[in-house]
Amino acid sequence: MRHDTFDSLDGVSGSPIQLRPLPSALQTTDGRVWFVMSDGLVWIDPTHLIRNALVPPVTIWSISSGVRQYPNLGADLRLPVHTTSLQIDYTAGSLTVPERVHFRYKLEGSDREWQDVGNRREALYTNLGPGRYTFRVIASNNDGVWNNTGTSANFMITPAFYQTKWFYTLCALMCLGILFVLYKLRVRQVAAQVRGRLEVRLAERERIARELHDTLLQGVQGLIWRFQAVADRISKHESSRDLMERALERADQVLGESRDRVKDLRASGSDVADLPQALAAEGEHLALAHPTQFRASVEGVHRDLHPIVREEVLLIAREALCNAFRHAGAHHIEAEVSYTEAALQVRIRDDGQGISADVLDAGGRSGHFGLLGMRERAAKIRAHLTIWSKSAAGTEVDLRVPADVAYRRSQNAPRRTRSWRDRIHRSADHHRRHMPGGGAAE
Repeated sequence: MRHDTFDSLDGVSGSPIQLRPLPSALQTTDGRVWFVMSDGLVWIDPTHLIRNALVPPVTIWSISSGVRQYPNLGADLRLPVHTTSLQIDYTAGSLTVPERVHFRYKLEGSDREWQDVGNRREALYTNLGPGRYTFRVIASNNDGVWNNTGTSANFMITPAFYQTKWFYTLCALMCLGILFVLYKLRVRQVAAQVRGRLEVRLAERERIARELHDTLLQGVQGLIWRFQAVADRISKHESSRDLMERALERADQVLGESRDRVKDLRASGSDVADLPQALAAEGEHLALAHPTQFRASVEGVHRDLHPIVREEVLLIAREALCNAFRHAGAHHIEAEVSYTEAALQVRIRDDGQGISADVLDAGGRSGHFGLLGMRERAAKIRAHLTIWSKSAAGTEVDLRVPADVAYRRSQNAPRRTRSWRDRIHRSADHHRRHMPGGGAAE
């Protein structure tokens, strides 16, 4: 319902009397409406009301911060650092009934909606941050005619150095740098723990080798000599002499095998850097018994490997090669060793029938522990083992050992060696062919 309100500003004095059952308002035949007021009678002629159709012009006088006032000169205003509280004075020109001028304002950058403030002619803001702001204000006259264009004032609060974007960016970079340093320290700590366990394991193996050599093997050697002395006293024509000689020959064989086992327990300087050669020899040996072409290659600068790492990596790669030759039905198999600054990487690829997803998820076929053993060995040296396979597309085994674990620290400066990439071994049919296009497994 549209309505008009008349009060003391329109000349109405007193307050309306509302006593029942007597009426307090009455319309006469001439169209006037009479009201009973406390100060007497008042009448209004609704057919002859005068409307104010002029929109009020809006003006922003000044922006104040603390004790300092900045007049609005029409240009963008720049406020000093640490300005947080503002008072904005504004008004609207209406001479008819200025007390009924109605205002709405909005500070873009702080307010989401327009603020309806009645006839108040100042805006107060606190806790403002640095940035650019636009203050807009509109007004309506005494009859509700709005000036929707209004006026605006632009100003900027200068940020302190610690409130700027470059400072936030610098802090973010510093945090990332700290996190990176902490990550590197943690990696080194874990690598040191792994290397410590490997050194303890290597030292224990060498201790066992010394004990076996100094006690058991030496004792067995002494027994063999004693039995040999006894055999020499038996006549050559006696059948027991022949049995004794055969027993001594078998004892010599067992002693030789035991010495080889003891030698395997001790790491020699010539064994720590020949991982590519050992892997190539293993693949060449398997290729002789299978109609499969094998290629081995090495990339990067040769590094001296920790003996335990070399052994575990060789066993993992040997298991992968055996699976590829025996179960994949592949035409081409490739072994690649890469020495990088970040890690030692070994890849075994084939273009065979692949491994089903169920077998990969289960960690191998029922009753077979090859894949499980590979993962367990990789975990011991903190290596990352990835096995990718797809039906009829081949299999790729990717082993990465962190450099802090794989490489010896006491090594000399790495020397550049000649790569023996594209080395092709004979297949079962004695033909040499290059691996096509990197293999289907890629």
